Amino acid sequence: MVLPSFKEFKALSLEEQIKIFDILFEHTDALVSLTLLSGSGSFDVIKLNSYNELVESVRTSLLRLIQDDDQYKLELSDIIAAHPKLGVPKEVQGTLSELSKLEQKNLNDTKNNTAEIKEALISLNEEYERKYKGLRFVCFVNGRDRQEIIHEMKQILESANTWNQEANRAINAMCDIALDRIRKL
Repeated sequence: MVLPSFKEFKALSLEEQIKIFDILFEHTDALVSLTLLSGSGSFDVIKLNSYNELVESVRTSLLRLIQDDDQYKLELSDIIAAHPKLGVPKEVQGTLSELSKLEQKNLNDTKNNTAEIKEALISLNEEYERKYKGLRFVCFVNGRDRQEIIHEMKQILESANTWNQEANRAINAMCDIALDRIRKL
């Protein structure tokens, strides 16, 4: 897949722009609603000049919504949970997008694909989702193996991060993933 030029993206119908968003961010109605459909001056695709600016505008818009009053907690949870669980077998989590499959490819090498490691990832994902209700652990894999992901998950689980801090971390990871996808497309 090749992304259209950003100038072409801006001229696309909303339906076609949403398809591009789905490629960059994983599909969620909440993301589309809070960005492309927001109607607010803080998110205006026409004023942007590149896909990188688009991703940074999404990042800024979403990070602004992380507040102590939890007004947007449900929407942020939906957006973050659109990303797949890392290293969890397909039969446990369902179908991955084509880009997610490619990004998680290194997680499936034989050295890091033992039953113990798979069980650890399933367990850590469950623990993370219990600690941070409504969130999913999202990180920029970028060629790292399962052992590195497990280490990062354990560090976060041992941290005193609040829900808002984890939502902030996950949104930044999600946007870093989108920037990487732009470079690869």
